[in-house]
Amino acid sequence: MLKAFLKSLFSIAFLVGLVLLVVQSDLKRWAVSFLYMKDPLKPADIILVLSGGNESERTGHAVTLYKCGYALRVLFSGSVQMSGGDNAEYLKNLAVKKGVPESATHIEDQATSTYQNLLFSREILLQMHARRVLLVTSPLHQRRAYLVARKVLSNTPIEIVNAPFDSPETFRSEGFLWISILKEYVKLAYYFLSRKM
Repeated sequence: MLKAFLKSLFSIAFLVGLVLLVVQSDLKRWAVSFLYMKDPLKPADIILVLSGGNESERTGHAVTLYKCGYALRVLFSGSVQMSGGDNAEYLKNLAVKKGVPESATHIEDQATSTYQNLLFSREILLQMHARRVLLVTSPLHQRRAYLVARKVLSNTPIEIVNAPFDSPETFRSEGFLWISILKEYVKLAYYFLSRKM
């Protein structure tokens, strides 16, 4: 039943995508801006970096936040089963190469989805007595990551601060990959229907 629904959802998303390709760039900006969430930066106990692509941008942004003194620790989340360099260990090593002390880095290396990133990081954050977390992911992934974090951390004292990396590509009106936007909307619908957010 769920597979049939998802197949229908993907078909609808594809058709919507074709329509969106021919409409004005204002609609394109709206579709992206709904997904993009960014809070004013505040000092936090830890920076949480979710794997899932754009690894150099995500890690680079976390390194910048660390070096600017927004937090003294960085937690990277993502399974070593993920392909290529998209896992917590790889992201941690990249951060260390960019100047973050290894002693300031931590990993959660079991998660294979956004939901698991937050679920498995929850215990680590609680063990560290974190009260405020800077949540770092890509601009298009930020809303879903935040909604999952809000649900998973709802019975904790942890405050989530949205801190996606900024990408000039995100808000370009020409040449943006619509498939990425559509996939994220489909994932949002799936997460909503499966009560993961």
